[in-house]
Amino acid sequence: MTVAEQTCLAARNLSAGYGSTVIVRDLNLTVRSGEIVALLGPNGSGRTTTLLTLCGELPSLGGEVEMHGTVTQAPLHERARGGMALVTEEKAILMNLTVAENLRVSRGDQDYALELFPDLKANLSRRAGLLSGGQQQMLSLARALSRRPSILLADELSLGLAPLVVDHLLDVIRKAANDGLGVLLVEQHVNKALNVADRVIVMRRGRVELEGEASELRRNPDAFRAAYFASGADPDADRGAEPSRS
Repeated sequence: MTVAEQTCLAARNLSAGYGSTVIVRDLNLTVRSGEIVALLGPNGSGRTTTLLTLCGELPSLGGEVEMHGTVTQAPLHERARGGMALVTEEKAILMNLTVAENLRVSRGDQDYALELFPDLKANLSRRAGLLSGGQQQMLSLARALSRRPSILLADELSLGLAPLVVDHLLDVIRKAANDGLGVLLVEQHVNKALNVADRVIVMRRGRVELEGEASELRRNPDAFRAAYFASGADPDADRGAEPSRS
């Protein structure tokens, strides 16, 4: 089995939610090393709940989560030690520290981080809280990738950012996937996600509505639109971070 064929993350009959409220039911998905899987769907479809459960931030309500073929119930910090990284719209940076200090605290490869995001070089001595929103998200992603994770979960990292910044972030993620990183991407910019993804999963009301190769859906978008429009959502609107972490 080649690296690109290895399953680095999987959900088996996964149910997830908050307390006794089940949001996601009987979910099955796999992410292989070297690929980007885009997890798409309208507001309230269960995308963020799925990611928070896969990363260990939420306990599963049924089924299993596997990392590199091993079932895990570990919390997020332990999964991070095992090679998982999480980047969300809520920028994971220390606002009162400089860019250089943020990279040093993350204990990653600073040279690699600056190779990914050259724009950060000119701001190494600047406090993170003084950066633009786009630069802050670049720093957040740089911190995550500088630790050379094997799995990246990215949840609406482009929220509120300019299109050119979004393109840059997604391009960096694509390049990292080409180098072997497995990525599960929840993204509000649906068309941009389709352009960088290898496979696509569309969720609706906590269940998988459609799954397929991104290249096929780009060539024949009718099935994708039918799954997305089933709830009245508009995939061309390029909006839709889930409210209330659903």
